[in-house]
Amino acid sequence: MQLSAGRVIARRLVAVRPSNGRLVAVRVSAQQAAKAGDFVSVHYTGTLDDGSVFDTSRKEGRTPLEFQIGGGLVIKGFDTAVTGLTVGQSNKVRVAPEDAYGQVNAEYIINIPKAKAPEGLKVNDRVMLSNGLPARVTVVGESEVTLDLNHELAGKHLTFDVELLTLTAQDSLQKATFGAGCFWGPELAFQRVPGVISTEVGYSQGKVEEPSYEQVCSGSTGHAEVVQVTYDSQQVSYRELLDPYHQQYLSRGGRFNQPQDASKGCNDPIRCYG
Repeated sequence: MQLSAGRVIARRLVAVRPSNGRLVAVRVSAQQAAKAGDFVSVHYTGTLDDGSVFDTSRKEGRTPLEFQIGGGLVIKGFDTAVTGLTVGQSNKVRVAPEDAYGQVNAEYIINIPKAKAPEGLKVNDRVMLSNGLPARVTVVGESEVTLDLNHELAGKHLTFDVELLTLTAQDSLQKATFGAGCFWGPELAFQRVPGVISTEVGYSQGKVEEPSYEQVCSGSTGHAEVVQVTYDSQQVSYRELLDPYHQQYLSRGGRFNQPQDASKGCNDPIRCYG
C-alpha cells in the first residue's frame, strides 16, 4: 500500500481475457474501502424524520469530523455509515435508536424540589448535576422541577448523509506512550504535530487501581502521568515524536519563557512547570 495526497491506494490483480483467448493477470489500482481501525475525516449532515437538521459539519466555520472507525468516539450507526466508503464517496443511512443514542429510559427522568434548583429555570434549559451529568429541564412546576438525563436525541431515528474526505489505513497507525510529569502541556504539544491522529492522557505504573487525579498529584500512589499518542507513521516517526516539546523543556524556558540553568553543580531551585 502507498499513501498519496491523503488517499490510500491498494493494488490488486485481476484476470482479463485478451483477443487471443489467453488469461493474463493485470495489476490495477483501486481505492481502499474504509474499515474498522482506519482513521477518517468526513463531512456529514444529520437530520430527523421531520427533515430538520440537528447537526452538520458543512456550515461555515465548521471543519470535517475526524475519528477512528470503531474507536468509540461516534455512535455505532455513524461508524456503519462510513464503513465501506472510498475517498470521495457518499452514503445516506437511517440509524435506529439502538445504534444511536438508545431508547428513552424512564429512570433517567427525575424530579427535584424547586427550592433546590437554580432560580429562573425554564423548560429546555440545560443544567449540570453535582455528579457532572448534563440534564435538560422538561417541566417547571410550583414545587418541583423535572429533569431529563436522557440524551436529547434518545428514542429518535437519525439520518446521516456522509462523505468520506480522507482515509488513513490502520496499517500505518502506531501508538506510543510518553511519561510526562504533567500530561496537559505535552498532550497539547503532541496534538500540534502533523501526523498525530489522537491523544489520550492517563496514568502508568503505580500501586493503586484506578486512582483519582488528586491521588496521583499527591505523589502517594507511585503513578506517572502519561500521554498515549496515536500517529501516522508515514507522516511522523517515533524518533521525531521523541524530539517534541519536552526535551530540555525547562532549560529552554518552559511555560513562562524563563530558561533554567542545566549546568553541572547548579543549586538553583527547579521550577517544575517553568
